[in-house]
Amino acid sequence: MVQNLWNDNPYDVIDAPWVTPTQRKAAETFLAFLLTEPVQRQALVHGLRPGNPEVGVRFADSPFETMQRYGLRNDLSAVAENPSPEVVANLLATWQRGRGNR
Repeated sequence: MVQNLWNDNPYDVIDAPWVTPTQRKAAETFLAFLLTEPVQRQALVHGLRPGNPEVGVRFADSPFETMQRYGLRNDLSAVAENPSPEVVANLLATWQRGRGNR
């Protein structure tokens, strides 16, 4: 059975004391740019699902349509299981160790 891969690549505007108002505004402006229709349509060319709900994936040249013959599904109702608490704890511990004294 062919499985789709669900990959979540979030973009965050960091809310921390060390973030200046200028940096925050730049991050918000960049996020707004990333979510524009032209940029979201370009992301489709690379097989990324749009984060803007106004940009659909079902049109003639969409890779989500043309790649269905290879098993790609538009219906993403079934997703992978959530990792166990032990896996999450291990990932967090690894991140903390890698983070060091930052």
